[in-house]
Amino acid sequence: MFLKAEDAKIKDIKGIEMHVLAHGKNSMVVEFHLLKAQTVPTHSHPNEQVGYVVSGKLELKIEDEVRTLESGDSYNIPEGVEHSSVALEESIVLDYFTPLREEYL
Repeated sequence: MFLKAEDAKIKDIKGIEMHVLAHGKNSMVVEFHLLKAQTVPTHSHPNEQVGYVVSGKLELKIEDEVRTLESGDSYNIPEGVEHSSVALEESIVLDYFTPLREEYL
């Protein structure tokens, strides 16, 4: 399936702009734009999440481990694991989810 940039679904979830860039039957790629100081509260989901920081800087907590991530850094969050983040700068992050997150469609 092909998706042109202008056709990407754009949603605003709790103040975070989100673009579904591509999805298939079992996976999806989502771009998130976070303003400085934007937080993503502690949560978990049944999806594995692999991410890449395109630009900016954020603090990511996965279970009890906290790391500061910058442009070029990546991460993996296994399914069911609690995590949260705060944008230390305006940031853009790409996340890959499997299985796909139906609530994002």
